[in-house]
Amino acid sequence: MRGWYNRHMGRKPKPSKVPNETIVDLLAIGCNMRELEIVTGLSEDTLMRRFSDVIEEGRAQFRVGLRRMQYATAKSGNVGMQIWLGKQYLDQSEPQHRVELTGKDGAPIEYFKAEKMTTPQLEASVIETAERIAKQAAKG
Repeated sequence: MRGWYNRHMGRKPKPSKVPNETIVDLLAIGCNMRELEIVTGLSEDTLMRRFSDVIEEGRAQFRVGLRRMQYATAKSGNVGMQIWLGKQYLDQSEPQHRVELTGKDGAPIEYFKAEKMTTPQLEASVIETAERIAKQAAKG
């Protein structure tokens, strides 16, 4: 009954012995909440309740550090990083080329199911297609 009393009668939780700097440092190198739980011995709920501002600071430091490294990489001449950053922050994109395929004279493309054809029908179709392609190639 004593444990129940401590949990439910408004007693303040024991202050954590985990320094704020430790949490910030771990998050600043990209640790996730599960890793933070393991290192600190506190549950995610407890961490979020007691250290939400500290957690946000650590996550922000991680993002800023990563952006700083990406920018330095781009500035040093890495074209791939320059292109990626341009797409992310400057709304740059690769030109989109639209290709529309149609059959003869704009008609739908003809297709057939070979498994429904007899061997002589399939052979005739292949020969006809090959002749048509050869004529088109000769025209240039």
